[in-house]
Amino acid sequence: MKSKKPQSIKSYAKMRARSLSFKIFIVGVISVFLLGALVGTYYYRGQLMQTTNVVTRSLSQPMGLGGEFLPSQIIKTLVESGNFKDVWVTTSRNNVHVEAHSYDIYPELKNIKDSRFYWNNGLPHIVVKKPVIYGKQVVGKLFVGYQIPIYTIFWFTVLISLLFTLISLYLYSRIQRLANSLTAPFTDYSVFLKENVGSEHFFKHNNNWMKLDEINSFNEILINYILKSKENENIARKAISKAQIAKVASRVKHDVIASLDIGESALDSISDNTKQIDILKTVFERISDTVEDIPKIGSLTELEINIAAGNETSELDGLEKTDKSRKCHIASLIYQIVGEIKLSKISQSKRVKFKTITDKDSFDAFAEIAPVKFKRNLLNLYKNAIEAVMEDGYIETTISLNNEFLEISIKDNGCGIPEDILPKIGKRGATFNKINGTGIGLAAAIEDIENWNGELTISSKENVGSKVLIKLPISDVDYLYPTTLYFAPGMEIVIVDDDPIVHKVWERKLVQEKLVESSIKTTHFNNLDDATLYINKLENSDTDYILLIDNDLRHKEYTGLQFITQRSIESKSILVTSSGNSNWLHNECCKSKLPIVPKSILERIPVQILN
Repeated sequence: MKSKKPQSIKSYAKMRARSLSFKIFIVGVISVFLLGALVGTYYYRGQLMQTTNVVTRSLSQPMGLGGEFLPSQIIKTLVESGNFKDVWVTTSRNNVHVEAHSYDIYPELKNIKDSRFYWNNGLPHIVVKKPVIYGKQVVGKLFVGYQIPIYTIFWFTVLISLLFTLISLYLYSRIQRLANSLTAPFTDYSVFLKENVGSEHFFKHNNNWMKLDEINSFNEILINYILKSKENENIARKAISKAQIAKVASRVKHDVIASLDIGESALDSISDNTKQIDILKTVFERISDTVEDIPKIGSLTELEINIAAGNETSELDGLEKTDKSRKCHIASLIYQIVGEIKLSKISQSKRVKFKTITDKDSFDAFAEIAPVKFKRNLLNLYKNAIEAVMEDGYIETTISLNNEFLEISIKDNGCGIPEDILPKIGKRGATFNKINGTGIGLAAAIEDIENWNGELTISSKENVGSKVLIKLPISDVDYLYPTTLYFAPGMEIVIVDDDPIVHKVWERKLVQEKLVESSIKTTHFNNLDDATLYINKLENSDTDYILLIDNDLRHKEYTGLQFITQRSIESKSILVTSSGNSNWLHNECCKSKLPIVPKSILERIPVQILN
């Protein structure tokens, strides 16, 4: 529902005055006209009846004696009076005895004698009939054509309209003057506020406005409010500073995770591609740059960082009501979670190696889950695995397809679970090798996965290790998350990201696909200001391009998502972000149908050139 546009008092008064004066004019004219017509009708009817009664009495004796001279004189006098245009007198045999007319052209009696109304010379007439009685016998009839006073009615209407026009204009002007008088103090006070708010003159309580008590009351409330705001200004500044620090902390976390994830991926393929050495160098440079932000974080707790930065870990602390099931790209979620668990305190306390294995089919698979709950469940499973392994342990995650199910295997070489305890694991209250353990985490994971029509099983061998197998039914694809990037020959790719590692990854991926041979040009920007000028140029030249842009850009008040939606270039853009699996970001991108590529799979997502 659209909100109404604000109105000034003057414009509102003008509108209401116009409406009120118009209503008074219409109602007054109609009511007085009807009243005048009713009174006039009654008056003229009385005069008409009285006149015709006198005439019939005057005609009774002459007509009873058979004379014609006197009736003709009476009728002639009646017509000459002006209102009676046509007059006939008939005998008892219905023959016309005498008649008189004001016009040369007049109707014949036989055509109107049975009517009550007729037109003559363009004017309406009423037919009045009266019997002529002499000696209690009807000796004839009097027919009178009475002309309705149209001109009198017209001038009467004009007079009424003029009268109520003057009344309406008077009311309109009075209301307008009242509105002007009412708004004058408010206008003066507004000018006073613009010139004096914040100055010492404004805060003097003896600065009294004598025009309206309401303004004085508002002035006192405003002064007290501003003084109170000034008292809280330092608190607000500290809160803002803390929020900014939290934002820096969140960015540091994402940058380190992304850097390590890309670095490890480069290590896996360094034997096959020596160009990965450049990426590793950039990774270490990026981590060094990120470390410089760490002193800005201060003493914030992890909970404060997550809540202030708006990350989903805050949802894990009690905001699960907003976490609804949706189709999720499982591979990107797992790569993100593994990246985060590597940086956790419990992981850093041991030299644990992580390995994630997936193939093309399982990489493309989606499952319908609640992402925040799924993340919490996996974090608990990885935490259990880390606690189980000794020094120099490993945790291997495998994602694969088995018929209509997506299987996630988390395998470790930890201490394992004895055979007699293994059947109890997964039930609330059952735990193993944990001080103050409750077993709630694993039980909750089993319940959640079963609610998603999946299955979680555990196999283990003491002193060898454990394996958690999660089976989830495959869902339809969420096209908001492309699992392959397709580029058309001749188009231009614009990459905007403040992370040099991301540019290195794109360069390597796009070189491998031989984009130059397909006449595809790539342009890189580290900041949005330069990119904006270039995108404007592409838009003006109607060039076919695709924009790959980060959402969280350093030193910018607005995000990549806001940049895209404000320019309405969703169909030409893909959001490449570390927060790609965020529920909030998913909802916002759904509104504009903007594709998302999580940075956790940036190194792994395939690129293809369309034929």
